[in-house]
Amino acid sequence: MGFSELDVIREIIRLVPKDPQGLLDIGKDDSFARQMEKGIYVFNSDMLTQSSDMLPGMSLRNFSRKCVVANFSDLASKGAEPVLFMCSLGIPNDASLSKCRELLEGIVEGTSEYSTYLVGGDISRAEEYVVDGFSVGLVRGKLIPRSGAKEGDVIYSTGLFGLTWLGYQILLKGLDAPRDLREKALELLYRPRAHVKAGVLISKEKLATSSTDSSDGLYRALLNISEASKVSAIVENLPIDPDVEAFLPEIGVESVEPAFYGGEEYCLVFTAPRDKAKTIEELFYDLKIPLYRIGRIGQGKGVFLRREDETLLELPPGGWVHTFQA
Repeated sequence: MGFSELDVIREIIRLVPKDPQGLLDIGKDDSFARQMEKGIYVFNSDMLTQSSDMLPGMSLRNFSRKCVVANFSDLASKGAEPVLFMCSLGIPNDASLSKCRELLEGIVEGTSEYSTYLVGGDISRAEEYVVDGFSVGLVRGKLIPRSGAKEGDVIYSTGLFGLTWLGYQILLKGLDAPRDLREKALELLYRPRAHVKAGVLISKEKLATSSTDSSDGLYRALLNISEASKVSAIVENLPIDPDVEAFLPEIGVESVEPAFYGGEEYCLVFTAPRDKAKTIEELFYDLKIPLYRIGRIGQGKGVFLRREDETLLELPPGGWVHTFQA
């Protein structure tokens, strides 16, 4: 049985919690309105399409939730706490109302995880499922750009790497991995999380000099900081998941590839002055927020790995980049 845009709007009104600070109701008015407090606001847009971003075995609910996470991860990297989320949905002609409900449930789940609300958007027919998110975040401390890193700064990550790389090998290349490791890798791919608490903390305490997220892999995160700040990034402690590292000899892969060239980990990668390192590490420890010191900022440009013999290996380009045919 067919359905219309009006049916989807009725589902939105039924499923989506009302923002208690909203002055107009989602689904019942033309726009959204809210009285906003003074401060620095960060705006971000991130879009997912079925053909590019829906992995094998991924539910529509996790697909739309991931759009929320991708948006909020970018906000977190600037030190912003999510405030509002808007989303436009592209729905293919062969969809059902229950499939649309799954999309909405994923968005509601994602926004509720970060104590915010879906407040509006649009619906249109499309060739495939599309979730196009727009988010607003509030900086209550320091706005953190990519461009502030200085020579001598310490480089931190709020998570480990390698699991998403492994998940891609399992899903897209048929790699066989132990059951527990497979489940761990796919859980992170299907249900990532934005490291919002870490981003808000380094903003509030005004500790970071630069920051970005690792949605396109650790290499590209470090390259973004390197290029924006006109410095080099030197990794001295490889932040790889120990279970992945233990498995790699079985498939003949060195740690560099899964650590640097995965993507969609959504960790924060940030830099801070060396004299703030003890303060930062104690704060994160006390609040039980994961933190890994992975290297330092140097002169020049590029991304380097310090090898066991103390020489520096310049890493080749890599990481996730959308490409388009001419």
